[in-house]
Order: sequence, then C-alpha cells, then structure tokens
Amino acid sequence: MLELIIIGNINKRFKNLKQGIAKLGPTITRKAADILKDEVIFQIDAVGAVASEDLINSIEARYEFSSDDYLLEVGSSAPQAYWVEFGRKASGKMPPVDRIYKWLIDKGLGGTIQDAFRVAKYLQYIDTPPRYPFQKAFDNALPKIEKYLGSAVDVDLKIS
Repeated sequence: MLELIIIGNINKRFKNLKQGIAKLGPTITRKAADILKDEVIFQIDAVGAVASEDLINSIEARYEFSSDDYLLEVGSSAPQAYWVEFGRKASGKMPPVDRIYKWLIDKGLGGTIQDAFRVAKYLQYIDTPPRYPFQKAFDNALPKIEKYLGSAVDVDLKIS
C-alpha cells in the first residue's frame, strides 16, 4: 500500500501521441515510469531531504493508459514519504527511534540506540519544512518523458 501518491492526468501533453503510445504498449510505459522514479530519487537528494534506504527502495512509479486516459503516478510505501513531501509540525511526539537508528546505520554515522533516542527527542520539538521532492520530480520528469515518448513513437512509426 502506498503511503503517498502523486497522480497527474497527462492527456493534454500527450494527446497527439495516442496511436503511437497504444502501439508500443508495455515497453514505453515501463521506460516512462523509470524516468519518473529516477527523477524522484534525484530530487530527494537535491532538496536535501533526509532519506533512508527504505524510502529510496520503496519508490514506485507507474504509467498507465487506456483508450481515453493517460495517468502518471509516483509514490512510496515508506511511512516517512509523507513527511519528506509535506513536512512535519513540531507535535511533541517523537518520531520512531528504530527508524532513526536504522538511518544512522544506513548513513554510516554509527551510534547506538541511545543516540537515536536523543535525535528523536530533539526532533519532536522541531518543525520539518515541506520539501516536495515527489511533486518536483513529477514536474521535471514530464518534459523528459514527453521527449522519450515522442522519439520512441517516431522511431516505431518509421519502422512500421
């Protein structure tokens, strides 16, 4: 189950490619989704969001189309994806210590569970600003996907 999903209807951008896209099917949809997923990973790093390996590995992107609709979807099943995207208000509630501990280990910072507890204790009183890496990735990936779809359709139509 995805904890965070950003969906865009891209009918307006790709309406002229309808026949070519329908003809190419799964090959083109997988590549479009890969472009979006790579852009999300890049944006998470670019906005300076603190991301665990779990978050990076949980990112999913899908590109679906039917005869009338084209949908591009990106999301993550990691619980922290929502807070990376939309931020977190200081609530007095500590974030999960086990996730912070895993993050310390993943980043090669070492530390003990007590160190993770201290970090969590500190974070409960700190606002985390929204970073919007998923939305930024979506916006940045659309021109790349459009270029790929256009060139893939051109190539396919020339071969036919």
